[in-house]
Amino acid sequence: MERFDQELLCKVNPVFLTAQDCLICCAMAGDPDARRLLEEFRFEVHGSIPAEDRTPEQQEILATLAQAVCSVPWLRYTATNAFFRASGLKRMLDLPCGYTPRAFVMSALGAEYFGCDLPAVAEKMGPAVAKLNGGALPDGIGYHGVDATNYDSLRAAVTGNGELFITTEGLLNYLTESELSALLENVRRLLAEFGGMWVTTDSDTDRRNAMMVQAMLGDRARLAGDFLQKSVGGVADSRMNDNSFFKLDAPALVSFLNDRGFAVRREPMGRYLPEELTPLANQPKAVSDAVRRGFDGFDFWVLSAQAAQRTRSARRESGDFKLETYVEGGVFHAQMRGRVDTLSAPILLSAYEEALKDEPLSAVHVDASGLDYISSAGLRVLLIMAKRFGAGGVKLFGANDAVKEIFAATGFDELTSLC
Repeated sequence: MERFDQELLCKVNPVFLTAQDCLICCAMAGDPDARRLLEEFRFEVHGSIPAEDRTPEQQEILATLAQAVCSVPWLRYTATNAFFRASGLKRMLDLPCGYTPRAFVMSALGAEYFGCDLPAVAEKMGPAVAKLNGGALPDGIGYHGVDATNYDSLRAAVTGNGELFITTEGLLNYLTESELSALLENVRRLLAEFGGMWVTTDSDTDRRNAMMVQAMLGDRARLAGDFLQKSVGGVADSRMNDNSFFKLDAPALVSFLNDRGFAVRREPMGRYLPEELTPLANQPKAVSDAVRRGFDGFDFWVLSAQAAQRTRSARRESGDFKLETYVEGGVFHAQMRGRVDTLSAPILLSAYEEALKDEPLSAVHVDASGLDYISSAGLRVLLIMAKRFGAGGVKLFGANDAVKEIFAATGFDELTSLC
């Protein structure tokens, strides 16, 4: 694989820079393994207000603000590790793993660890962890370059058998709606095959940060906002929180996830915080108490594959068109990639009609996140489905703007639900 410098990597995927900052935060919070990795990588702290331009009050606020911002990733990281231990599972898929030192924690627990991230991150982490471990990766530890929206890359990273603890920290915020749809389906497929759970804390990222700043700065928290962006810096320049995971309230989000094949429960994060809040050791006890109370109001979202029997799983393709279908809980699921046109539409119709022959269907769910184009021939197939199941019976998830425009121009957005 061709190597690229850091500037190009950050331009292509600015989340690469955020992964570095998470390691910096954990190291500044006092995590010894994070400090070892940071010394190995020598990442720079990004952005600051020049010292000569700061007032004494700004200097004090900035120092406290930096401590607050760096404490949150470490507390999230350690709480997730504690939740993993409590789960009783022995196999973790960390998506994205970033540059955190979690491999050392998993190795000490005797757990298998599949660290998955952008290839550029995985290529750095493997050698670095091996070096710090005496020249070889610990047993059961591996790093894999993946695209979270590409199922084949995720599936190739997982070896062996046994239930998975999939953790996602700091990823969902950056996904578009179509990328979120693809990730949900990919994770659901992994859980359907291996069992286990998917745990994420991403829905409360902004609220946790605000709580921490308020706990540490009190009445002065409002002053921090005036220069937060230019003083802390280093956060990926990417549109954030622009998908259903953040736009929906909690009940609607549960329904949204249920529709995509997940059973959902929530577990309070506060009960998994360590006894000693290391990053806050120099703060008054009142601050630590406020942080603990704050974390009691945040949850792990714990998702598992709904227990429904899957039938008629099939994969078909023709030219640029790829189709994967299955029936689960009476719902015909179709994942389409490429173009649905005169040549490929009959493939979709054939798969649907074959499923109808075998069992009664109640709805159709189409994963359109990989759909580039749909012609009138493809729309006619959806019309056949919509006539059978009525309004809302055919749902399309993750369609891009071009496909949505086709639906709007032809009036099909009134016959089907675009989610």
